[in-house]
Amino acid sequence: MSKSDQRHLFIVEDDVDVQEYLGSCIKDMGYKVTIFSNALSVIKKLNEPGFVMPQAILSDITMPDMTGLELLKVLRGRGFLVPFVIVTGFINEANLTHAVRLGASDFLDKTGSILEIQAVIGRALEIGTKQDQRRAILDQLKKDVPQSINYVEKYEHLLRQEVLMLALNDHKQTK
Repeated sequence: MSKSDQRHLFIVEDDVDVQEYLGSCIKDMGYKVTIFSNALSVIKKLNEPGFVMPQAILSDITMPDMTGLELLKVLRGRGFLVPFVIVTGFINEANLTHAVRLGASDFLDKTGSILEIQAVIGRALEIGTKQDQRRAILDQLKKDVPQSINYVEKYEHLLRQEVLMLALNDHKQTK
């Protein structure tokens, strides 16, 4: 996989030890990682010219200034459907329910094994790949449909002209 094809993930986590652990696991899987220590930094990044959304985001749920759930809500509100994995040190059913309603794609326990981390990341990237494929199809349709409509309109115009010519010829022959 070339550098330009390399999958890119964001980690949003205020705990440096967790940043290093998750970052190391993800890099060992061959993926590029960008680490943010808070959600506001991600939002600031969104507003930069040329911003490219990663294939997945792993975000702590509890952080100062803005929670992972608030970040997820902002991303969904702006139309970003990137797979979003909630990272938490303790499972809180109310938070998990809220995260699912906002569109979280998965959950990861901070104390999870490397195999669990790899499985969650694999699922998130699979979702992201399917979304990318759908987006590419829609983009192609957006390009093709206007051209097809234009072609149909031209063809329809030619057919009308031909029908008129046939009608004129038919009219001349009946005289």
